[in-house]
Amino acid sequence: RHARVTLVSLTFVAAGIVLFRHANAAPTMLGAPAGAPAVEPTFTPAIQANPHATFHTSMGTFVAEIFVDSMPLTASNFLDLARTGFYDGLHFHRVIPGFMDQFGCPFTRDPLSPRAGTGGPPPGSTFVNLATGESIRRNADGTIPDEHTARISNAPGTLSMANTG
Repeated sequence: RHARVTLVSLTFVAAGIVLFRHANAAPTMLGAPAGAPAVEPTFTPAIQANPHATFHTSMGTFVAEIFVDSMPLTASNFLDLARTGFYDGLHFHRVIPGFMDQFGCPFTRDPLSPRAGTGGPPPGSTFVNLATGESIRRNADGTIPDEHTARISNAPGTLSMANTG
């Protein structure tokens, strides 16, 4: 069986998001109901310092804080891709039970595609760094510059971004 997502990810290369999970968690099958976005970013400055993304899946819904304050390029890239529907209808292309699930490749709209896990955002596309207002251009592979500004854990329950750097 193939995992399915709909909308969201932080992407450097291969547009991959990695969800780290507890060792006893069952493999995740994702997929929002027809017509619903997989992830809905929300930001309420008076209430929270960082936006949150709500992930709608066939296994339920979960909310994740997106760390714009400590990883502005990565978080801004993710939120832009989520808002534009980049992740809608995607399947997980890598599932390692007890460790992690990975999604974000546009080729996984067809879960049997031999290109699953190799795609990313449109080359040369742009997004706004939400911390600075600066326009950032994705490179010829659709990737963004490495961002090594914070030491954030990959503990169970966290989101991480695949990185080819």
